[in-house]
Amino acid sequence: LDMDWRVIMISRNVDKMKENIPKNKENNAYLISVDLSNMAECEKACKQVTEYLTDKCNSSLNLMVHAAGASKPGLTIDKCSLTDWNWQINLHVTSLFLLTKYCTPFLEKGQGS
Repeated sequence: LDMDWRVIMISRNVDKMKENIPKNKENNAYLISVDLSNMAECEKACKQVTEYLTDKCNSSLNLMVHAAGASKPGLTIDKCSLTDWNWQINLHVTSLFLLTKYCTPFLEKGQGS
């Protein structure tokens, strides 16, 4: 943001993300509230990103960072149900796949990575 980059931030907690934006750079940040473990929400967020890049800023995407992460404290493999496993996979792997799938055309347009 300090270099006048436009940054798209996706998080369950948008209020926490707002704390990371300098007051004079609020227009450079686009915040999307989403639970990336929920695939319907993840796909909706992907559509919001592509709409923003296409309609609002007519821009490519130069860099994408996927830093989603969460756990269920105390959950060990012997107590992990298939539902717990799928939640982890959706959050950590499937959300990355979907974000990459929908954002790749914008990365290619800008030759980003």
